[in-house]
Amino acid sequence: MKIPMFDKIFGKKETRRKFVPRKYVLFNVETFNTWFNDKDNGAVYAHSGIFLRLDKLSQTHITDYLEKCHNVNISEWDLEEDIRNFYEEIRKDWLVKTQNL
Repeated sequence: MKIPMFDKIFGKKETRRKFVPRKYVLFNVETFNTWFNDKDNGAVYAHSGIFLRLDKLSQTHITDYLEKCHNVNISEWDLEEDIRNFYEEIRKDWLVKTQNL
């Protein structure tokens, strides 16, 4: 005879596999730029008014992008180095774009 309460307390727990996002999807400069310029991006500071303003770009924009655009919980991942590298990639891209204006 099976006792439902016993199974809940001592039964085998179901484990879920966690989705691991691909870095080439997360750290894509063009996707970041599109998100940055989207008026409905849900961001606190990122908006088209400061797009290409290198003096305004910060790592906070990147963490906001990862959280709002890709639903990545930053505290669950060790992304510090990736975020720094992505910041530099974005700066290079924005510098090229401003020189071509």
